Amino acid sequence: MRVIAILRGLLPEFALETMAVLNAHGFGEIEIPLNGRGARESLEVLANNRVPGVRLGAGTVKTAADIEFCEAQGLDFTLSPHWDSQLADTRLEWIPGVMTPSEWLAAEAAGCSWVKLFPASLVGTDGYKAIRAVTDPGVKCIAVGGITLANARVWAGAGVDGLGLGSDLFQMGDTPDQTESKAQRWSELLKQL
Repeated sequence: MRVIAILRGLLPEFALETMAVLNAHGFGEIEIPLNGRGARESLEVLANNRVPGVRLGAGTVKTAADIEFCEAQGLDFTLSPHWDSQLADTRLEWIPGVMTPSEWLAAEAAGCSWVKLFPASLVGTDGYKAIRAVTDPGVKCIAVGGITLANARVWAGAGVDGLGLGSDLFQMGDTPDQTESKAQRWSELLKQL
């Protein structure tokens, strides 16, 4: 199960310590959404202080300028909340947001190996299964938006290939100590999935 920790609103002064906390609990992929306060500054701090084995990415990537920023920082991946064929031309792993069969099939046609089901809470597991029945099983899906400790097992049971953990793991302004307790609970659950 691919797991991405989504740190919307990570403050630059907490970036390194928060990364260390998450890494200690086994989180190997970190995403900072570009629309969060201090996002670009936090990404710059983390990109300049890379932790071996941890993949760093940006979320809420919506424009070609966003892609250029991510490439300049040497990030590993980007995620978008939507499908936009103009964003597919990047050397980075790009995971487009999809909510409908049409968007998913467009991502398949563009050669995407991963899609982001977003917002997963609106599509639901039944909707996911219906879309999955008509899409290429080789294209993997990460569910993002509304994933919680209470429903992560349900999503895993529905067959998603990954989970994006947002506000249930990290909320804007959280300190490393606050992140520590949440990361511990998530780490224990993820070991069981």
